[in-house]
Amino acid sequence: MGYFSEPVHFSCVAGGNRFAVNGRLRPAGNDLNFALIGTPRRSFSEHGQEPDDPAFLSLIATADFGPFRATGLRPALKALTRVMEEVAFHNADLHRRLSTSAMLCCRMARGDRGVSNHSWGVAIDLKIDGIADTRGDDCVQRGLLEIAPIFARHMFYWGAAFQMEEAMHFEASEQLVRLWAARGELAPAAGLDATVPADAARYRADRFIETRARFTG
Repeated sequence: MGYFSEPVHFSCVAGGNRFAVNGRLRPAGNDLNFALIGTPRRSFSEHGQEPDDPAFLSLIATADFGPFRATGLRPALKALTRVMEEVAFHNADLHRRLSTSAMLCCRMARGDRGVSNHSWGVAIDLKIDGIADTRGDDCVQRGLLEIAPIFARHMFYWGAAFQMEEAMHFEASEQLVRLWAARGELAPAAGLDATVPADAARYRADRFIETRARFTG
């Protein structure tokens, strides 16, 4: 195990409180993602599946980050590109050791009745030297500690603050998703579902209500 993949307990980290690492950033909830991004697919299970909604698929792309490639929501990939450029600038050795185990993966959240934010391609799980940080042990790899402030500057919420600690996980915060929406970056590609904005909003709201009913009823 290398230096960057070595785990340290959060009690040994400056501040020592993993629940405070995100400052004012808030996690993007299912309600927000369904309403602003759309519905990746009509049904979800505990197992990862591909998105199947045409309008949502028009928002998906694949990007090369040097040491790894990832498929996700276009604005999330743009933001992640800036994050990785900053990581590479500050620590090229750590940057080349990074890889991912998941970004776009439609499924239910682990240990939760909600849908995972991976379903929208706005979350990424990072490994260092091919090693995944252990979930729920209140420890964090040194390399993740080093890059977490960079993710925060780019408005990504860190899963270290989840009730079940998940330090390898970074996701677009509520504030970042709302910013994308305000900039018009969440509109489906031209030529797909080319309805007026009011109809598009009504369609997304109906799909959200249908999907939420399956998992809360």
